[in-house]
Amino acid sequence: PVSMAERLETRNYLMSYLFQRSKETPYVMEAIVKVIAKLTKICWFYSVQDDEYLFRDIVEEVTKFLHSSVEQGVVGVHILGALVEDMNSSETLRSLTWHRKIAASFRDTQLLSIFQLSISLL
Repeated sequence: PVSMAERLETRNYLMSYLFQRSKETPYVMEAIVKVIAKLTKICWFYSVQDDEYLFRDIVEEVTKFLHSSVEQGVVGVHILGALVEDMNSSETLRSLTWHRKIAASFRDTQLLSIFQLSISLL
């Protein structure tokens, strides 16, 4: 099994890859964005220390994209879209209960800030 530190390192590497190469071919970018969204969903409730959920800082990480160049902003919007879409999909998880628990937590903690961030981009 892959450790939580390796999962976090992978997500951070993929985020920095997209940040540095925001003009990547569309199908490569979409694949990386989907991996980031799936990793975030799978690791949503895992914490390293007490109540420190490392994968829940995704909106803050994506905000860095949105406040940079236009190309990086587009990548950030793709990441947010894939994240919302994946959190609403129950295809990848073990059980429907686990999916609903993650979806409810995501809705309660992140969805409003994603909405506000999206409105501010208009």
